[in-house]
Amino acid sequence: MTRFVGRRILSVREVRYRHGDYDFAVGITVQFPSGTIRVLNLADEIVLAQDRHLGPVEEHLHQVVR
Repeated sequence: MTRFVGRRILSVREVRYRHGDYDFAVGITVQFPSGTIRVLNLADEIVLAQDRHLGPVEEHLHQVVR
């Protein structure tokens, strides 16, 4: 996280978990000029993911583009 402190935020997008009848917000993706970071709440755990694949749950995570 320290590499993003004080940097300009280019965009923020909602991340949703979608699987069958489930569809709910689980976090955000924040884009900076030097990269992106996702802040997620997965199974009551806070997960910070920078350029990282999160295993089987990844296929159910979708960014909301508005």
